Amino acid sequence: MTKKEVKRLTFLTYCLGCRTNQAEINKIGKELTQYGFTPSEEEPNVILINTCVVTDKAERETRKAIRHFRRLYPNAFLVVSGCGVDAKQKLKINLPEADLFIENLKKQKTSGLIARHFQQRLRHLSGGVIKDKYFLSGRALLKIQEGCNKFCSYCIVPFLRGKPKSLPPEKVVQQINKLGEQGVEEVVLTGINLALYGKDLEPITCLTELLGKILKETRIERTSLSSIEPDIVDKNFIDLFLKNKRLSRYFHLALQSGSSTILKRMGRKTNLKKLLGFLLLIKQKIPEFVFRTDILVGFPGETEKEFKETIDFVKKAKISFAHVFPYSQRPGTKASFWVQKGVLEDLPKKIKKQRARILQSVVKKIRLQEGKGLVGKTLPCLFIQKEDFFYRAIASNSWPVKIFCKEKNLRGKIKEVNISGYQQNFLLGNLG
Repeated sequence: MTKKEVKRLTFLTYCLGCRTNQAEINKIGKELTQYGFTPSEEEPNVILINTCVVTDKAERETRKAIRHFRRLYPNAFLVVSGCGVDAKQKLKINLPEADLFIENLKKQKTSGLIARHFQQRLRHLSGGVIKDKYFLSGRALLKIQEGCNKFCSYCIVPFLRGKPKSLPPEKVVQQINKLGEQGVEEVVLTGINLALYGKDLEPITCLTELLGKILKETRIERTSLSSIEPDIVDKNFIDLFLKNKRLSRYFHLALQSGSSTILKRMGRKTNLKKLLGFLLLIKQKIPEFVFRTDILVGFPGETEKEFKETIDFVKKAKISFAHVFPYSQRPGTKASFWVQKGVLEDLPKKIKKQRARILQSVVKKIRLQEGKGLVGKTLPCLFIQKEDFFYRAIASNSWPVKIFCKEKNLRGKIKEVNISGYQQNFLLGNLG
């Protein structure tokens, strides 16, 4: 058989959970293309699932995804990686069978392990540059930090991800410049806890200093952050965003609660009054700035008063996008121990779901008001995907935008867009 007669190996990736998971799986996918694999959803030879078990729902979805892809592609080589695998080994959770399980500490070896399994066929494949689907949208996720040592009372992530470890600033800059050369317009910096960035390095540095270095030593048009801990929001951090338009106009805050007493039980040290002051300041200076957040409702012992405090904070801060999670027990955490010992009450599921719905309704109203307020403004938008009659894009403040224009080949480019309307969580726009 000649090289040209050998059918190219294909792969499919599926990701659950955070943007760090997505950054990891994008990197693995790029490495697989370099080995000679091609991304495809048509009878893939390899399926890679990066898992999440941070909540009860995430754990169920992880199991569902593994079963789904096993049924859909029974002949594929099924690889399962990430936090679900660590939880399987350390916390003894049950996962459906797969051909290969890869825990977080060995995730960087994933592409090599897959290539080794197919090494005989790969030897026959022809070389050449493969078009990389991961950068066609002009946006790339870059993982700069791993691990967490905060051990919040509800969270199992530190048990699954290990100690904090940061990518040195010079390597971050190097990778961003390389991405820029490949046509990337926006880099989203991801990590398990970006507030811990640089604390393990010598000399010690921080995320604010890294952003300053990126602004000075790269030409990337837009730098964004995935979820950030509220503790990182201080005067220096805020000033950097106020003075530099190359930084995205939004924060995704891992708030978890707007009640100081709940935060104390969670083991989190967020100063809500100080945080609110900074958020109101940046909103005053840059009205189109957007606040996103993660909030956990129904934490053990959460009273109606504490829940209303969270509602009040969300309203005052004008948080317009939120991932709302009902609390679920994670074995091995302090909160789970407190419930088992009767120190705190695990609230009924009915109450948790009701509070989640109420909070989501509040956020939706804020988002509606914010969306209408953006009509008439001009926002830089990254064109992501061409549809039949419009482009899907992401504005500098993270709002999704539908842009109606006849121009072709705009995918992956940043253009100034006139916002002309608001419709079902989307902004509508057109080129000036």
